[in-house]
Amino acid sequence: YSFCKDFLYQPSGRALIDRYGANPYRIVASGKARFTRVMRKAAPRIQHRSIERLWRDASISVRNRLSNEQVRIRELRLRHCWEEFLLHDERKVETATEMENIYEKLRMRDRRLPQAQKGVVSTLMLARIVAETGPLSDFSSKQKIIRFAGLNLRERQSGKYRGKTKLSKKGRTSLRNVLDQAVLPLVKKSALFGEYYHRKKEQQKMPGTKAIVAVARLFLKMLFGWYKSQQGFNRNRVFTCETRYAMAA
Repeated sequence: YSFCKDFLYQPSGRALIDRYGANPYRIVASGKARFTRVMRKAAPRIQHRSIERLWRDASISVRNRLSNEQVRIRELRLRHCWEEFLLHDERKVETATEMENIYEKLRMRDRRLPQAQKGVVSTLMLARIVAETGPLSDFSSKQKIIRFAGLNLRERQSGKYRGKTKLSKKGRTSLRNVLDQAVLPLVKKSALFGEYYHRKKEQQKMPGTKAIVAVARLFLKMLFGWYKSQQGFNRNRVFTCETRYAMAA
């Protein structure tokens, strides 16, 4: 097949495996008209060009003649792998629900813990972050939690040599990974950090990966300040320094 691997995990790809086991021999044997009807019923939003491409790929694949036994075994192996994936996917959902429940219980003990905010951060993401940091009360300043995450900047130097200023990356790698996932939806132009992120890229010519790190640092500072202030989320406070915010208040 000419599609990328991500196609399999979309509704159209799932329908292809569910109805045909992704078996090109079964697809061709059913006929193009029936294949089209089955796929449209199983995945109503599938595009016509996707059906055409799948049919073309299947028609080319069947030129490689295999015995019925070989075809059956390959489809069986694929279905076994698919069943394991579905089981893993189900367990992820169960684990996510349990993490959310645990986080809500923690909030009952410490009301300063941030609450999910639509368009900013979900309960699951908050649970994942706190699972990596441990109690936020353990950190006396935002600099310490930044250092714990390995997002603090350091300059390479030896004697008179002065290198580039880079992330220390001495902190918790898994926390940085979670933060990257947390901020990724927030860098769209209309999202919370969209303007900040694109300004870094366009005006400061910063590579996308470095701009994401800058956003992750700002997000972690915001989250910690949110916790310490014991106040609800305030969008205007995110991009205003403490002094100016106090003067405006």
